[in-house]
Amino acid sequence: REDERNTNRSMEQKMNEFEIQLEEMYSERAAILEYCFGLPREKAEALARAEVETYREHRAKVDSDKVAK
Repeated sequence: REDERNTNRSMEQKMNEFEIQLEEMYSERAAILEYCFGLPREKAEALARAEVETYREHRAKVDSDKVAK
């Protein structure tokens, strides 16, 4: 029972870390698109959000494929 709680906590911590990484990825990508490519902020943020969501979906598929094996 204790091992199960530790595993759940560890998984929760990893999920939180992943969400933080995604937020950092979004912020960095939006800034690059705005400042390096000259896009308006709204467009840069929308594109960055789409890229992060695509990455999130890809990771979910890869992770589910690993679990299935």
